[in-house]
Amino acid sequence: MISEGIIEQFCGDAIVIIETDGMAGLRSFLGGAAEVAAVSASDSMPIILPAGQLPASLCACIRLTSAQLNQPTSTAVAQEELQDKMRQAVMDLRAQGAVSIAVRKIAETVDLTSLTPELIVSTTMKSILDGNGKVKKPELQSQGLEIHFLVAAADVPRCRGALEATVAKWSDTSFFQTMRPKHRPAWFTDAVLHKLRGKEKAARGAWKKQLQEDPAMRGVLLWQLSTLAQTVQEILTELDFVQDGPFAANPGSPLRWLDVNMYHVCQHFILPMTKEQECSYVELVASDLQPPEWMVSHAWSTQFAATASMLAKHSSSRNQEEDSAHSWKQTSYWCCTLANNQHDLSPLREADLLKTPFARVLLSNACAGTVLLCDTAVTPLRRALSSAARKA
Repeated sequence: MISEGIIEQFCGDAIVIIETDGMAGLRSFLGGAAEVAAVSASDSMPIILPAGQLPASLCACIRLTSAQLNQPTSTAVAQEELQDKMRQAVMDLRAQGAVSIAVRKIAETVDLTSLTPELIVSTTMKSILDGNGKVKKPELQSQGLEIHFLVAAADVPRCRGALEATVAKWSDTSFFQTMRPKHRPAWFTDAVLHKLRGKEKAARGAWKKQLQEDPAMRGVLLWQLSTLAQTVQEILTELDFVQDGPFAANPGSPLRWLDVNMYHVCQHFILPMTKEQECSYVELVASDLQPPEWMVSHAWSTQFAATASMLAKHSSSRNQEEDSAHSWKQTSYWCCTLANNQHDLSPLREADLLKTPFARVLLSNACAGTVLLCDTAVTPLRRALSSAARKA
């Protein structure tokens, strides 16, 4: 993830700070002379410390010396050194249980013009990816890994481009293409599509064009989500699926219904079903515009069965089933997996945050609020940038 962020507000597990041999910036973050002294005295970098005044639990400090940065080949030297140290920092933090890690450069006394934000992004990705676009170390695959690059707003587009270019170059199959199917699966019959679409008659008018152009109008009705969950469960009962791809928790093992999460749903069902039209799932099954009443905030790693169950409970608790004007099964939710066109995620690269589908849904008059779906680990909150975590 690349975002405009303040390191003092990052509430994940750990922070990697890249700094120079000037300690003023580091002292302002850690807040303790003992911690800074430990970094100064350490010949082995990175060094793992308590995060001091920061909300995160751990802090990994990586120092790049001014002598290296100021020589003619400074960019190449800095990149090579940073790559080695970043790989070790991530491994050390994961060994202590960190899953959500932020990366930020600080420099107050030394000019780090050669160490640009996009160079940090590309070098960090190279340090953890192998030639197939997969995480190098098994230790980093077991529970997943989130890397947050906190950069200035003006640097976001360049850093995002650097991220995609690096991953594409370092992956033989391209990380962003590995989940996409090559053909329509045999199980996706006209009968299955008819079931997913239900008995609703398509409305007249130009709604299809508007739905295609406006992701913010692609709410999924609860009955559509429930039907998808039922269909996935039935297909998994009849056919054998094997976990594979970049998000497989246990590669090569059978995929069971209660193991299915949004990564599996997207890879094995959403992408194959929408391949021919290269559209979002909502576009595939909708019969009219479906403005969302609720924004869904969730982690893709949450069980899909739990996601469907929680949304059903949410809707039924707020609507009476006998209310024919608005049955609880008609409640519309904006769920990124189903609303975004997974074949083309370019709308998410909008430089203006308020123009992204996420923001436009939240700001629409039809949206009542956000539904936060949590697993037992409360994963969505572990990766958040807390706006309330401010220094006194």
